[in-house]
Amino acid sequence: MSSRHLLDTRVLTVAFPSYLARHGRPATPDDLTRQPCPRR
Repeated sequence: MSSRHLLDTRVLTVAFPSYLARHGRPATPDDLTRQPCPRR
């Protein structure tokens, strides 16, 4: 078995201003666990 590096990724979290006004702005990544999560 062998492995190789495929790519580097970066995560960018964004929100609408109206969402932040309604639910508050998270101060730390842990705060995101208490935010409602939209479902598809």
